[in-house]
Amino acid sequence: MRRIPADEAFGYVDHPLLHRRVRDPRSGREGELMAVVKECVGTVAGAPRHTRTAYVRAANGLEFTAAPDNLERV
Repeated sequence: MRRIPADEAFGYVDHPLLHRRVRDPRSGREGELMAVVKECVGTVAGAPRHTRTAYVRAANGLEFTAAPDNLERV
């Protein structure tokens, strides 16, 4: 059985703002971009469909998700 590395198993995606302060303009929330993950959201006509989700940690320690393409550097 082939062992899958953690970064491949969870679909981590590199992002230029990773570990930097960012702002989500849609919600107005700010925090540090912790990860961007490619996630399977289902199938359409038998083909898997994926989305990218950004995980941002706010100053209070709680994380929220956002669209990675919408993030702005603070």
